[in-house]
Amino acid sequence: MVILRTLLFAYLATACYSPELADCTVTCSQAADCAPGQVCGADGFCAIEEVAGRCVASGPDAGVGDAMIDAPVVTLSVRIDGHGVVSIPNVGDCGQPECAFDVEQATPITLSATPKNQWRFARWSEACAGQATSTCAIAPAMNASVHVQFEKVDDLF
Repeated sequence: MVILRTLLFAYLATACYSPELADCTVTCSQAADCAPGQVCGADGFCAIEEVAGRCVASGPDAGVGDAMIDAPVVTLSVRIDGHGVVSIPNVGDCGQPECAFDVEQATPITLSATPKNQWRFARWSEACAGQATSTCAIAPAMNASVHVQFEKVDDLF
């Protein structure tokens, strides 16, 4: 954690173009409101172009000067064969044949595959390949795809 915090502060220190105006610390409505080398992001904060639009207010009473760069996100695509739902806590559920979610880059997440009536979990593939249970733990560093298969339960009656 200390290393991560040190790297973040080092990044912020090198990303600033004016000693008194750091990325994500000044609100704006146009580029002229920002320091040289910064742009006004869609989020309403000045930042270098690489991080513009990814600033978020931090803390319950956040105001100007209390913003930080939002964690980069990657897209996690989920494909379902059969009948069931894939749930990702704090992200969402996929009950369609295909879904896409934005997740924080390299942050561990656990997917849970829940079959519908008359169906059972069969297998994971792609980013979850090799996971033997109905849960899959991954931390995608780049855009990733997950495929889950449910199979129909044969009635023996």
